[in-house]
Amino acid sequence: MRLTFVAVALLTNLGNWMTFFALLVHVQLTEGSSSSALFFVCQTLPALLLAGQAARRVPAHAVRPVWVALQVALAGMTFAIAGFTHVVPLLFVYAGVSMLVRATASPLLLSMISAHVPEAVRGATLTAVSSSSAITLAVGPALGGLLMATYGPAAVLVINGVGYLVVAVALAVRRMPAVPTAPTPLPTVRERGAKRFVRVPGFRSLATIEGAREPVAVWLVPAARSWMLLLAAGATVNALETPVIFESLRLGEREFGWLMSAYGIGGGVVLVRALAGRTRRPGRATVGWSALGAACALVVWMAASADLAPPWRTTVCVVAFVALGFSTSTLSGAVRGTLDQLAATLGEDPKVVWTWASQVTLALNLVVYVSFFLYYLGWEVSPALLVMPVGAYLAIAVGASRPPPTARSVTRSGENP
Repeated sequence: MRLTFVAVALLTNLGNWMTFFALLVHVQLTEGSSSSALFFVCQTLPALLLAGQAARRVPAHAVRPVWVALQVALAGMTFAIAGFTHVVPLLFVYAGVSMLVRATASPLLLSMISAHVPEAVRGATLTAVSSSSAITLAVGPALGGLLMATYGPAAVLVINGVGYLVVAVALAVRRMPAVPTAPTPLPTVRERGAKRFVRVPGFRSLATIEGAREPVAVWLVPAARSWMLLLAAGATVNALETPVIFESLRLGEREFGWLMSAYGIGGGVVLVRALAGRTRRPGRATVGWSALGAACALVVWMAASADLAPPWRTTVCVVAFVALGFSTSTLSGAVRGTLDQLAATLGEDPKVVWTWASQVTLALNLVVYVSFFLYYLGWEVSPALLVMPVGAYLAIAVGASRPPPTARSVTRSGENP
């Protein structure tokens, strides 16, 4: 069962990265840089406002059929937009609607992993799913760029649409026996009498887990705090990555490709280890050493000064990116494992926690990317800015060294008994 989930994650992540890169480049080439920034905002805001509410409304017994239906819907809209890539406003609409559907489907897939993968191998499965992101991040944009340059953006969309249908069929026909779980499923939002579908959501995830029985103060929960710090660090690295490589280190496109490949190799090692059963059940020790590894990798990258000879500069960066891919993939999988355990600790339906994780991802990405967009309008990039994600990774490592709180101590009602 776990191999099916890993294959689904690999295929969907690959298609999503191919499509995102191809459409972003297409919009930038036809409309300019300001339109590419608007493209990102149009893609993120609808999902941030609506996806969490939609995912929480899915009853536990309907998670798989709804997920399959969402993949079929994605395939349909992707095939449809392939014939209208010359109409840029429609691409903006597609970006927003498709991201809304994907953000709704993402926590449902993770909920299925929690419900159908035995606990003994669930941590390794989540680690493999996390490492698939590193691999597809390295391969997807390059493959999407090659296909777009050769056949145009429509070809990328058609291939991605086929991928959506393949994963939909794969999970629709797969027999998925449930595994025993301790917590009782939480009633859906509709059953609990929610009156409004949109309630200025998304950013609320920065403070609490919406839909939980009691309002959970996420910054008091090591697993939730580590997830948020991990997201903030990753988004910061992504925002700094291209300017630092091209402007500060003065590397070329070929070297950039090597670095992305190195990052993918690091994630690939984690994937192989997870599938081979060599990944231990995630715990605070794994979170701690992988966070330290990510911080050290960034320090090595910062040490690759532009004053170094080009071969040495490239070599140092490649080593740093292999270590970064390995460490962040391991860390992401370990933190996902602790989030899965958090649902059981709080007695919540895993879908509630995974929906929060998806929403806070969108919120933090939007905050970080918009902040750097504004920063680049007035200031130049510097490798010294990488000290911010280094600090975030070190904070994760320090937090992992402390004993976890009880379920009551992380709820607002538990703060003032």
